[in-house]
Amino acid sequence: MRATSASLAGAALLLALTGCSSAAPTPTHPDLWVAAESSGFSGLAIVAGDLTRNADGCFGLSISFGQPEAPEFIATQFPKGTEVLEDEAGVRLPNGAVVLLGEFIDGGGSYSSGDSPEGYENFPASCPAEDVAVLSLYE
Repeated sequence: MRATSASLAGAALLLALTGCSSAAPTPTHPDLWVAAESSGFSGLAIVAGDLTRNADGCFGLSISFGQPEAPEFIATQFPKGTEVLEDEAGVRLPNGAVVLLGEFIDGGGSYSSGDSPEGYENFPASCPAEDVAVLSLYE
């Protein structure tokens, strides 16, 4: 009886602690584009910018492309395992790092222009497909 009570108390404490955390990740989010498979590091291009969301809610990067006064929103595919924080204030990357909106992320990856959203797996409806980046994290 004592072991059962201790187990129930432990489970209740765990539930209470995890339920109160605003940084707990949610498994999927309709506005976050995540790679379907792990692809390892790709250094074809430098993908770097501030984590942001567009007016429709899409998570992406604000990238200046050499013009700091005129950054562009770029829909970004994040590495497999990236999750939106419960309070939607940022993301947790597969390496465990938490990046909040407005904070800088850099890695490798690639860019693409002019494709249709149908060509991208798991592409959110809230994201524009004209210009996209694929983010790959440094190991």
